[in-house]
Amino acid sequence: MIEIINELPPLPSSVSEIEKMYANPDASFEDIEKVINKDSFLTAEILKKANSPFFGFSRRIISVKQAVSLFGKNNVRSMVLSTILSKTLKFNLSPYEMTEKDFMETTMLQNAVAVKWSMKERDKLNDKFSVAAFIFEIGKMLISKKILETKEEFSFKQKIDDKEYTSQNIIDDEKKEIGFSTVEITAMILDNWMFDLDIVDIIKNIDEPQKAKEDNRYPSSVLKVIRSLVVLNGKITKKSVEEARFILKEEGLSEEVFNSIINSLEDE
Repeated sequence: MIEIINELPPLPSSVSEIEKMYANPDASFEDIEKVINKDSFLTAEILKKANSPFFGFSRRIISVKQAVSLFGKNNVRSMVLSTILSKTLKFNLSPYEMTEKDFMETTMLQNAVAVKWSMKERDKLNDKFSVAAFIFEIGKMLISKKILETKEEFSFKQKIDDKEYTSQNIIDDEKKEIGFSTVEITAMILDNWMFDLDIVDIIKNIDEPQKAKEDNRYPSSVLKVIRSLVVLNGKITKKSVEEARFILKEEGLSEEVFNSIINSLEDE
């Protein structure tokens, strides 16, 4: 896996341009809008994400300016990064029995839960959590690549097809196949691309939040719950809610916040 990560192409210049913009405290919504609008593909993907039914907006979002005003700069930044990273790594998630549409729906539902959670706990979940929430699953793309190269796709698929499969089962089987879980691979990718070290730390320790830096443990714990809540086909099931509740209690997170998010998703 290390070789595959080291062979990754450099990130497009648009990433550094956008990150510089966000690092500038004087940058306005209009400045960010201009940078995104220069890339027609990026603009289209941001609007596609923003109009996902998972976010529950009653009116259609038709411009980047509108998306920034509704979601805020940090969440739009996260959408931008997830779009560029996914395009750079390219899709072939057949070992997970996932199409590009499946992956999009899974990550969009995870993101919707993360956005709702961060709005309820702004004091505990900052902009780095928002970015991590949008990109922590990208490691699956390189794991798929490795499994396809080693001709182990069939046996891996058989396990994924098991109706009783949980997020922990997936982690266990990823480690058996290639020695690392999705979030560990994602962290390696981001480290290779010299991303913010706190974002890398939050993602790297989703499997075991207690290993994260003190300030990053809470965000890692929340993402661990979110990962277990949303299954691979982009759905929330009775079983996945039970698993998420178990992890929620194990990590000492707020049941009130979790319940309100589940209720709001059911109402949409």
